[in-house]
Amino acid sequence: MNLTKPQTDALLQLGESAAGHDFINAHVLEQLLALQLIYWRKPDEVDFTSIGEEVYDELTGQAV
Repeated sequence: MNLTKPQTDALLQLGESAAGHDFINAHVLEQLLALQLIYWRKPDEVDFTSIGEEVYDELTGQAV
């Protein structure tokens, strides 16, 4: 998947943080939602979709 640098950075930060998503630019967050890489688990909590997990694993070298 071809992601922009801000999208890649945001995915990596989401995977490494239990602190939420407040540190991610709202526009980038909307892009990740539109790409179906993340979803709203709760009103203020995002999580990876299965596709998002695969992309994250590829970015971090954990892909099987």
